[in-house]
Amino acid sequence: IGSWRSYWSRTVKKNEPNLIESLEFYPENGIVKFKGQRMLILAADALGLLRKELIETLGENTARGIITRFGFACGYNDGMIINDFLKGSSSEEKLKYAKGLHVQEGSGNIFFLNYNFTFDYNKPFYAEYHYADSYEVEQHLLHIGKSNDPVCWTMIGYASGVCTAITGEKIYFIEDECIAKGDSFCHAIGKPLNKWHKNAELYLEYYKTKNIDKEIKRLERKLILKNEEIQKKKKKIEKLKEMVREKGNYRNIIGNSEGIKDVFYLIDKIANKDINVFIEGESGVGKELTAIAVHNNSFRAKKNFVAINCGALPETLLESELFGYKKGSFTGADKDKKGLFEEAEGGTIFLDEISETSPSFQIKLLRAIEERKIRKIGMSSPIKIDVRVISATNSKIEDLIDRGIFRKDLYYRLNGIKLLIPPLRNRKVDIIPLATYFIEKYKDNDKQISISSEAKSFLLDYSWPGNVRELLNVMQRALALLDVDDNIIYAEHLTDELKEKKSFLVSEEDTPLAKLEERHILKTLDKYKGNKINTAKALCIAPSTLWRKLKNIPL
Repeated sequence: IGSWRSYWSRTVKKNEPNLIESLEFYPENGIVKFKGQRMLILAADALGLLRKELIETLGENTARGIITRFGFACGYNDGMIINDFLKGSSSEEKLKYAKGLHVQEGSGNIFFLNYNFTFDYNKPFYAEYHYADSYEVEQHLLHIGKSNDPVCWTMIGYASGVCTAITGEKIYFIEDECIAKGDSFCHAIGKPLNKWHKNAELYLEYYKTKNIDKEIKRLERKLILKNEEIQKKKKKIEKLKEMVREKGNYRNIIGNSEGIKDVFYLIDKIANKDINVFIEGESGVGKELTAIAVHNNSFRAKKNFVAINCGALPETLLESELFGYKKGSFTGADKDKKGLFEEAEGGTIFLDEISETSPSFQIKLLRAIEERKIRKIGMSSPIKIDVRVISATNSKIEDLIDRGIFRKDLYYRLNGIKLLIPPLRNRKVDIIPLATYFIEKYKDNDKQISISSEAKSFLLDYSWPGNVRELLNVMQRALALLDVDDNIIYAEHLTDELKEKKSFLVSEEDTPLAKLEERHILKTLDKYKGNKINTAKALCIAPSTLWRKLKNIPL
């Protein structure tokens, strides 16, 4: 330390502060002091790495604010020490001393170009300098790279802090040129706060402690927007997954009615049993969806599910589709073809509208199911198959058997367990949940869309001859008719057929008085967008009366 002090004393110019002479070392305690204040000797590289982490963690604006205010605190502290050390000296003497002290602290070298350290009315405080050998430029280029903006943030903060402390006025420096952004030198100007124009407000923000609060709020808002974007993408992904999962588990069958609960119960019981299933229900109730649910909840789920509508093909074509054929077995058979039984090997085959098949075909199908073997057209030897057969019809199969249209022995083979899917008119409790499900599935935006009370009334009163398939069509039509700004499906968006054909099949004159009152209340409630106070006024009844009547309307 002694030789260091000697060297430093020889190199320090006359009338400049001698930092080494002012330092007090207490190596046994790990303490260094300057004019009674504890000091630290830090590696510039460590500060460069800290700068890098602040920028990467908080963003450049926030990091710049923190480092600028850090410099201001260092400068202000040195300024207060100088005020105490040079009592009675002029501000100009103190500021020149501060310049020399800062240079000796190792941050870089300062060359004043123009300055006025007095506070004369006609010549206010002004300082302009070049900054050489800036440690901040060095570290920024080393750890971060070339910048688009000046980077001597600590130096600018320091100059502002020390001048503010010594003069007692708010002095702020702004760097307008910097080697780190490709300029020939680092250049800064310092003025009193009231002499900076509005175009400097952006830079002065870095001196305000509230800057970090603003940045945190900005980042929070950005995070919220990003999270909303992620949620939107998740919804789209879920919709795509749901489309894939339509051949998924039976929980995708929407319903809470007793009839559907019975179906769920039976699926649970028989899905993993190797037994054929017979599904009976009207057209549009979801027989194929039920068959898929049985398959996907069984041990065969990893194998194919193959479906065919038996009523859509003539007998000869149906036979070749199900059993396949050998090349050359008939005109046009130019190559071997696998039948659907082979395609479904290890999995499930779904024979929809099985009751539409001819008696002669029923014999061939019976033999295939009994023997678990099929014979391709044009092939003499049979092929073993391991397939679960699920069949379905929209007819009363017992009536067809009694009339000799459907073979009783085949029915016994197909009907290991029967699932009866109730029509939608017998599942009133499922209508609104199904309608809501279709809205969510087929709407083309993320808007929350609801169904008005009057529209719900029409949906519940309709007899639904086309069952769930018809309800799907009605809701898709309603969504198509919605204006861009609408988020409620009203009665006007429903089909005229639905509004005209009610399950009650009675005229307006024959409608019970209570039913007419109910419709009038719901229509008025829709008119006033669900506002019960305005609805009650329009109906000339007390709000409490309206509440009581609404409680008795089954929606």
